Amino acid sequence: MYPIIGHHIFLFLLGILLFFTVNFIGKYSKGFGYAEIKFDIHSDELVGFNFILRILTPVVFTILVSSVLFYFKWDYLVTNIYLLVAYSFVFRALWNLAHNRTKLINWYAQIGYASIAIAATYLAYKYLILPKTPLFPDLETIANELWIIIFLFLYKIFNEIKFEPRFKKKRVDSYIENRLSVFKNKYENIIDVTIDKELKNFKNKANSYLIDQKNLENFKFLRHTSLMPFDCIFKFFIKDIIFSIMINEDFNRPFIFRKLEKILCKVSGKRYTQGIMQVSSTIPLSDEESIKLAIHKIFEDAYNCFLEETVYLSESLLVTYIGRNYNPCDDYISSVDDIYNIIKNEKSGELQIFINDHTLIGLDSSFNLE
Repeated sequence: MYPIIGHHIFLFLLGILLFFTVNFIGKYSKGFGYAEIKFDIHSDELVGFNFILRILTPVVFTILVSSVLFYFKWDYLVTNIYLLVAYSFVFRALWNLAHNRTKLINWYAQIGYASIAIAATYLAYKYLILPKTPLFPDLETIANELWIIIFLFLYKIFNEIKFEPRFKKKRVDSYIENRLSVFKNKYENIIDVTIDKELKNFKNKANSYLIDQKNLENFKFLRHTSLMPFDCIFKFFIKDIIFSIMINEDFNRPFIFRKLEKILCKVSGKRYTQGIMQVSSTIPLSDEESIKLAIHKIFEDAYNCFLEETVYLSESLLVTYIGRNYNPCDDYISSVDDIYNIIKNEKSGELQIFINDHTLIGLDSSFNLE
């Protein structure tokens, strides 16, 4: 029994290696960066690429591993080696469950890919691997290699088939709405309290800055087009930014990984990004503590952005500025912006910051210039 169990453990480890191999190929074929699954509604469209990646990669991987095992005379390890593909898809499902990505995944497609990949690998196992068929073409049967040309031609045609992106968009929207609902129920109270505190400090700094200006043309202040109190609109905006970053960070660092980072920080004393907002710290942080620190940083970045700009600052530019200061990776900024545009409150879009505008239009009474 134990040799059988040991063999299946070996196959499961190979399945994990296959999982990361497929992810590596997919990641660098599409230029992904920070996240392993990007909020890109067009990623389901490349039918041919997905077919090759999900189905033929396991077959090629299994054949190559078998060849290595045969070379070292470890033939006994090749027994039922096609099962590594099944274990790979099992691990993929567990990985997505651990990352709270169930609503993002097209499970029908995954089951279809798994079924075809396992069947294709089994056929390769039975007709190529067990008979130890040479991997390289026989010059006497070179005509058979014409099938490679035919296959490439069919692949080119197949890859022109594109699924309607609305199906992926529906899954992305459902995932984001679900995470937003969960996080609002859990963290909205602490977010509101912290924002109120930081907003008060923000306005005090802005007041001090305005009062210190000696020349009217050097005045810098904030206003918005709808002439509503700045607090109301800016608070909505900041909350939307926080939840956007939170959803993106949770996507990349789910609960289990955050707990591990906290333990590693406590044991080693080294700096780790921690909590649901992934704030860098040398001391262990809870999710709530990371939220407070993140909000403080976001307000600091927003204030610095106001001082740096010279004419006009739109909502989208401010989102990009805050996102880039939080994490400079382009993929990260793009994901935060995508999430923000899905969840944002309609009032956030009314936020427009004008600097050196002498009319004082829209400047609410909370900014004391006297």
